[in-house]
Amino acid sequence: MKEKQNLDKNCFALLKASTTTLFQHQEILKPFIILIFIQLFILEILYFAPRFPLNIFFGPIIAKLWSESFLHYPLNFALLPKLFQYSQFPVYIFISSLLVSIAILTISNLNNGEETELKLVFKQTLKHYVHIVVATLISFFLVVGLFKIYGLAYERAELIRSKTGIFFILKTIVIYGTPYFNLLLSILVTTLFAYVLPIILIEKEKIFQALVLNFKLIAKSFWSVFMIVFIPSLIYVPVLLLRNSVALEKILPELSVLMLILTIITMVFIDSIVYTAITTMYLLKKESK
Repeated sequence: MKEKQNLDKNCFALLKASTTTLFQHQEILKPFIILIFIQLFILEILYFAPRFPLNIFFGPIIAKLWSESFLHYPLNFALLPKLFQYSQFPVYIFISSLLVSIAILTISNLNNGEETELKLVFKQTLKHYVHIVVATLISFFLVVGLFKIYGLAYERAELIRSKTGIFFILKTIVIYGTPYFNLLLSILVTTLFAYVLPIILIEKEKIFQALVLNFKLIAKSFWSVFMIVFIPSLIYVPVLLLRNSVALEKILPELSVLMLILTIITMVFIDSIVYTAITTMYLLKKESK
């Protein structure tokens, strides 16, 4: 019991234990591996979108929304990250949320000594799919809203003409810090909704009751949960630094594909650690009651 309490309070110990659990029990890892394959498959489709036979469908759309030049090298590689980003909205809401939920329920079943076979856990998770999607939609729109607010700050910063002084420093921070502030906003929203999916899946609560219970728990342990999300997310910072190295992609446009593959693997890896740790923390809190 003392060891469990220490895990609950020590973020690093909990993350270490969760990472060990993740790799010791491949049944937890399977949904995340499936997610990587789905993402890579989508990327492959978008990669070949300007080429025959996929250009029969995608060609007119790309030509109308952007221009026909984006169907050809090297602008096709400049468009690829944008197309992939658009694809992430439905993937996140309808697919990623389901697979993460399967992993969460698998962890709970392991903890209770219950069946963890993927097909069975999938069926159990599917019963709560509507509530999972609604919860994901709420957090998604909150993230989008925060990004929009930051976008207003970005537009205001672009109007600053100062070349020195405090306003120039603020402009530099806001403009060049955009991807890092967006990452921080995503971490904040993930923290605020951390226990919603575990409550829906483990307690079998409906979405609104799950939200209420979630916020009650978060109010008592906000900084612990925040650090559990924040620490693994730091792994993504080097990827952001590489992605923002525009000079590299100008020299070799094909690097955009490699950067997207690296982003997919890194983000899913981070999610696997974060949600394993969050679920473990929730179960520890539940057992300590």
